[in-house]
Amino acid sequence: MDEDKAQDVLALAIGLTIVAVLTVGALSDIRWPDLFPREEPAPRERPVGAPAPPPAQQPAPSPLGPNEVAELPPITAEYVASVVWRSAHQAERRTEIVYAGGWKVEHSTTDEDDARSYYEHLRSGEYFTWTRNSDRTREWFSADEREPRDRVEVAYTNTGQTRHEGAETCTIWSARWRDPPSYGENRPWRMCITGDGIMLWSREHHLPERETFRVLALERRTISAAEVRPPALLFDWRYWSAGPDPSGDDLAVDMFSPPDASQHDEQILRVRGAWTSTVINDDPGSRRHEISGPNLYFQYYLHEETRALRPGEMRTFRSRHMDISRQPRREPPPRGGTLVTPRRSETILGRRCEWYDLPAPSHSFSTECRTRDGFTLAIHGGGDGARGGDRVFSVRATRVSRDLLPASAVVPPAEAFSWAH
Repeated sequence: MDEDKAQDVLALAIGLTIVAVLTVGALSDIRWPDLFPREEPAPRERPVGAPAPPPAQQPAPSPLGPNEVAELPPITAEYVASVVWRSAHQAERRTEIVYAGGWKVEHSTTDEDDARSYYEHLRSGEYFTWTRNSDRTREWFSADEREPRDRVEVAYTNTGQTRHEGAETCTIWSARWRDPPSYGENRPWRMCITGDGIMLWSREHHLPERETFRVLALERRTISAAEVRPPALLFDWRYWSAGPDPSGDDLAVDMFSPPDASQHDEQILRVRGAWTSTVINDDPGSRRHEISGPNLYFQYYLHEETRALRPGEMRTFRSRHMDISRQPRREPPPRGGTLVTPRRSETILGRRCEWYDLPAPSHSFSTECRTRDGFTLAIHGGGDGARGGDRVFSVRATRVSRDLLPASAVVPPAEAFSWAH
């Protein structure tokens, strides 16, 4: 009798389990409302080779409040100021700021006791950084151009409160991000601005409030252009190089994408003595020029991109960067890392080369076909870390020459040293 009851109970349990499984399966097909939606959906990987999504549109910034303005009062004074910068994550930093005619330069010293000057033209979007040691044996110079902002990201409010800071009187302004930055919290902050537009201090709204910037000494005087602009010699290639070495063992290699390729890429190599010039045109809209020589490295990068600014409005954005560094020569590491056993051989333009796999970023690949004396006749690479994301960069040599090259073959393009201001 007890056995019969146990079997009945077991059969009932199995039946209830089957019903529960069927019920859960049916409920899983119903689209229930998300009671706890995430702010942003998790990104989905795009399969390699799939078409790219349409350009993202810039969201409109939050509107200005009734007492808010988009700009602080203009700076009408020329001045020199000693200032201190404070951060919760870095040591206190003291610099000198010089301002005149829309130009601002900030002089400081690096941890290696090198002098550093940061120049910025506040209206054009051009800025320059010049770092050098005392005898100029180590020297770096970079120039950048970015599009002026098409929309205002900060909203300012005049609180009407005034403060006396030593001999100066300033008005307190509060500020907030109209588009909260993705890298941190949207904390408002306050600044004290003089009647001629000079900021005397800035404080973030923390508990307690934290001061991040303060003027320690201020002098208003006439400022010459030479005090706020980068020296002209920095834009002269002759300053950086006394000229290429006498020609010898010269080499010219022109590499292009196959005629049936979906995009047009090219890489132009010129070697003259100890100097090497490489120009990479990566369709669409990107061009890079690199030059290396004794103790010197030069790079110039130009990129143009057309994307949707807002619904129905397309705009072409342009950015460029130039960088020069000079320092005592060090033995360079092998290009692309240490080569392993070649995968296969090929003959291009009558010259034999070996295909090698080179180190590449994650989810990427890079292969080159190199001759026995070390120059490249073909490149094939791509993946997530390649130029343009999932695009493939593939070029093959169409011309190889050992003829002597003129000095102009290994100098930067004129536009690299041409800046509006």
